[in-house]
Amino acid sequence: CFTETFRTPEIILQADLPPGYSGDRNVSAGISLLMAPGEFWPFHKLKSTEVFRHLEGNDLLIHYLDASGKYHQVYLGEEH
Repeated sequence: CFTETFRTPEIILQADLPPGYSGDRNVSAGISLLMAPGEFWPFHKLKSTEVFRHLEGNDLLIHYLDASGKYHQVYLGEEH
């Protein structure tokens, strides 16, 4: 489950964003995500930067495709 924990009141107008955005965007937002062991978070396409911070619990393996479509893995956690 996740919940939004922060959202800036400042807005970037759609006209000032790169192509592909369908409306205005907040400058920044934050979410907190809690995942149970074995839980899967589905792939999703991002237009903005995401930052992951591992706080505690089991390691987390993140799979992603870069802009060219190349596959990568990143481990987050104490063991990596």
